Amino acid sequence: METQAIASEKSEAQTEEKEAAREETKESPADDLPPNAEEKPEVSPDEWNPREEEAKFVSTVQSDISEQFALTSTLTKDTPDKYDLVSYLFSFIDVDSGFEFNELLAGYFKRAAMALIAGKPRDMSDLFEKNPEIMERLFTHSVNQSISDVLCKVLSVPELAIDNPAWLEQTQIDILQKLFARLENPATDPLDLTQLVSTFCNLLDQCKRFQYLCCALQAAERLFFMSLNKSSEISSAALSILTKLMLLENSGFIAYLKGEFNPPPPKDSKKGKDSKLLKLIIKQLKYFKAKLMEEYEPVVRQCGEVRPLGVYRLKIVEYVSCVVKLQTFAIIEQLDKQMYPSLLWRLFTRFPMNSVLHGVVFGIFKFIFESRCKSLIYVVVFGLKSSS
Repeated sequence: METQAIASEKSEAQTEEKEAAREETKESPADDLPPNAEEKPEVSPDEWNPREEEAKFVSTVQSDISEQFALTSTLTKDTPDKYDLVSYLFSFIDVDSGFEFNELLAGYFKRAAMALIAGKPRDMSDLFEKNPEIMERLFTHSVNQSISDVLCKVLSVPELAIDNPAWLEQTQIDILQKLFARLENPATDPLDLTQLVSTFCNLLDQCKRFQYLCCALQAAERLFFMSLNKSSEISSAALSILTKLMLLENSGFIAYLKGEFNPPPPKDSKKGKDSKLLKLIIKQLKYFKAKLMEEYEPVVRQCGEVRPLGVYRLKIVEYVSCVVKLQTFAIIEQLDKQMYPSLLWRLFTRFPMNSVLHGVVFGIFKFIFESRCKSLIYVVVFGLKSSS
């Protein structure tokens, strides 16, 4: 009996020692960790801080971006494989590289290309200068919105951020001439024409130099003649660009129309160019009056028969709203002769379902009556009275 009691006491003592050892391992888990590992404190759900997690995420993203920009370090090395990585990136738009241009993946190309241009403008401009075919490819695919954004980013790089500003200016001139060539081409697809207009307007927004070139290279005259084109698509494109130029603040275009352009146009320009442009505007007003008075066959909709206005005539009204703001004597006189006040007023009743048109016409009359131009107000009031 004694031996059994001694054995049971030993077994109980061993079990107690094992349980004590287990408790020690639970309380000190750092003993099982490698010597270089750091112990991570346990965080309860109540102590979770979303701002700390957000800060960690932001730092991780910044480190990833810095690693991506580190790839461009090859741009500054004089090695045989200079520009290999970037050239491989821009082979995406190479039409002769053996695969078809993928418009669905153009957005990813845009992100990578614009990050490189923003991070390394000097090196990237050097790449484009030494490889002019890249600019050719960008312009070829500029009917795609993503590629168009990359092209605008390249042309709007500040001159102080590059080594050769003369190259940038010449490239802007070349792109401007190519844009006009495609806009004036009757064979251009209407959808491509819309995207080209968007590209042109984006360049005007982002690049002050491009606004200057539109005046210095007599691009305005080409736009005026394009607006009188028999093709409604080409005319609408020209009107959209002219309207954009007139709405831009400090673009110099309004001063150019009035003969107050500073800096002056090229040396070969003659005095009185402003009168030539005003004559073109007067010719436009006569031509657009006939277009606004045309009647199209009604279209059957769910609400009944509706007179179609069309994009072209809406562009005409938007352009007229900008012309009215010039407030020159020749334009006011022409508005009176062509009876534009009554013509615009009748648009409310001719197109009662077109709220966009109503907003533009309302803006014209609002500007006139809020202005201090007495002759313009008199023309509008007298014109409305005579038509009633």
